[in-house]
Order: sequence, then C-alpha cells, then structure tokens
Amino acid sequence: MFLFKYFLIPFLLIYTLLFFKFAKFDTNIKKILCYSFGIYICLVIGITIFPIPIQPEEIQLNITYNLGQLNNFIPLKTTYENLIVDMKNNALMASLKQIIGNIIMFIPVGFYAPILKKHIKLKEITIAGLIFSICIELTQFIINTIIGYNYRSVDIDDIILNVLGAIIGYLIFKVIYPMIKELIEKS
Repeated sequence: MFLFKYFLIPFLLIYTLLFFKFAKFDTNIKKILCYSFGIYICLVIGITIFPIPIQPEEIQLNITYNLGQLNNFIPLKTTYENLIVDMKNNALMASLKQIIGNIIMFIPVGFYAPILKKHIKLKEITIAGLIFSICIELTQFIINTIIGYNYRSVDIDDIILNVLGAIIGYLIFKVIYPMIKELIEKS
C-alpha cells in the first residue's frame, strides 16, 4: 500500500500532466498506448525496486543474521540450480514462476516499442530490453550497497530472461501487427 500511495499515484499524476501537455499524437489510440506504457513502466519499477527497507531495526536485523539475497553474475546459474533443487523437492512451480515471471514482465517492452517508434528493429528491441533490465539490476545493486545488505538479488539470469521477454514481445507484435495497424488507422 505504501508503494501505491506514495509513489505510483503521484508519479502517474505528474506523468499524465506532462504527457498530455507535451506529447503530440495523431490518434487517440496512440495516446492510450503511450499512457498505458507509462503505467507499465511504473508497475515494473514498483515490482522490482520497491519496497525499499528504510527501518533501521529491520536493516540491522538483516545485516546481523545475514538474511540478504545472494547475487549471481554467472549466466543461467541461478536458473539451473533452482530448477534442479526444486525438481528434487517437488517444488518446481516456484522456479517456473520466477523464470516465466521475468520473461512475461518484459514482453510489453518488445510489444510497445514498435508501436511507439516506427521501423524499430529486433536489434534495437534487444538493446532496449537489455538497457532497461540492466538499469533495474544496477538500481537494486546501488540500493543494496547503500543499506548494507542485499534486499534484492542482483542476478544476470534476470537480465537474460528479461531480454528474452522483450524479444518475444516483439515477435508477438510482428504476428499481430496487421490487426493493430488496421485499428490505429480506423481511429
């Protein structure tokens, strides 16, 4: 609830005011798509960054008992280890939820980008997904460093899965582009 009241609502209000004041669109559909993309970005930030622990007692407890998350800089290590451990413990759904969640979370990046920027290529989508994902992981790393423990893990697997999601989103867009184009042209 803290995230919703103190971050998302003010951000969305400011975003809305600036967005409609300075953005120029040829259709209402494009306005709605851009606005929904802004909401999507806010939600991704909310899911991946917040809540940030700020209570000194909680921070100290986590530092004292070494309760922070583990970082991973070896590609696919966490994914592989989690799948193996979860298969042995009959808890495969937890790992699949994490893997699929990271992919699904970035599908809109690949889907929205060609709508918002004409003639964008797969390479540009891949780079955009990579930069956005690295920004999230870097932000988590910086916050971890500032508070003194890993409240969120910094994981190369997240970046790989996020980029895969952006690519899948782009491929989905390419398949249904003719329908979207017709809808935009009609409005």
